Amino acid sequence: MSRSVERASQPPLAIAPPSSIAPASRPRTASDQQAALRLIGLAMVGRVLRNRRLYEQIVVGAILAAVLTRMGREKGLRTISRLIAWNTQEVQRLERKASRHRRGR
Repeated sequence: MSRSVERASQPPLAIAPPSSIAPASRPRTASDQQAALRLIGLAMVGRVLRNRRLYEQIVVGAILAAVLTRMGREKGLRTISRLIAWNTQEVQRLERKASRHRRGR
């Protein structure tokens, strides 16, 4: 007999279902998705932190913020000092007016 005839007389090999070959996969849960998103976010943060341009922009932004803060304080102090000077002049003017009014009676 030829080999092909021998194989034809033998029963075919059993093919196992896929679930018996591979370990049973569990369904994806929300925590798996959150973990995946966290890993992606961590990778993005790592990539951003390695960017030199970002560091330059952060330094320029910090310097700009410091300058604007100082300018705001100085402007605020000048405004307050002007307001105090105006208030002092007004008080003196009203006191002179009141003293003239008392003398005139």
